[in-house]
Amino acid sequence: MNKVYALGFAVFLCLTFSAVGSAQTRTPGVQPGDYFTYNIFATWSSSNPNATVPSAFNEFNNTAWYKVSITAVIDSNVTSTDIWHFKNGTEIPKLVVQDIESGTMYYMNGFGGIVGADLNVGDLLHPSGTDNLIVNETVSHSYAGGRRDTNIVDVTYPLMDSSNNTIGSERVTYYLDKSVGVLVEMHDEIQYVNPEEKGAITWTLKETNRWVVSAHELSLPLPLPILLVIIAAIIAVIAFAFFFKHRRTRKKRR
Repeated sequence: MNKVYALGFAVFLCLTFSAVGSAQTRTPGVQPGDYFTYNIFATWSSSNPNATVPSAFNEFNNTAWYKVSITAVIDSNVTSTDIWHFKNGTEIPKLVVQDIESGTMYYMNGFGGIVGADLNVGDLLHPSGTDNLIVNETVSHSYAGGRRDTNIVDVTYPLMDSSNNTIGSERVTYYLDKSVGVLVEMHDEIQYVNPEEKGAITWTLKETNRWVVSAHELSLPLPLPILLVIIAAIIAVIAFAFFFKHRRTRKKRR
């Protein structure tokens, strides 16, 4: 049984769902000069003791970093130069043009984690495409040092062999910065049966120039009642110290 391990692990390669495009339009939130650097981590296991780790997983685990640099934005087309840098010092450069309306990539397949800015729950990622990916929910997460509103896209689909028999499943969860429209995290999990084999790839944003941590993000926010108690305690300590000092001064004068 031939199993394909390239998966959706090359971020945002088109999934095989059919959909009807809508009249929505997408505005890029990225701009020339932006850069996004990712860590990549892979795991793989098999119930077959003689199985070997697929080469795709070794490539991801030998990755030092993957950097995406935005060089041009024209209408819905975003051009980036990607550098896939490995731990041994070798690199794979790529020139990628992505249409965020359809999700189509031109010239070279590479990082496809750019979508429209300010998407809301229920919005299609690619309204003129055929992947049917939609925003499932919006949460707040911390990425690259800053607290960000993050859109989550979660999809699961069956894996079929050449005879259309189900041989496993794949679940992909994308975390996309809402205001910029860029991937900040991805989990791609695949599972096969007979023999049982599991694989997973995680992309995590580690550095970008688009946002920096602000002073209020350096500390955890406290509920108002607790904050009032702390302020009252501080005032009480100051008042006690002042009273004690004033009392000692009066005793010395006597």
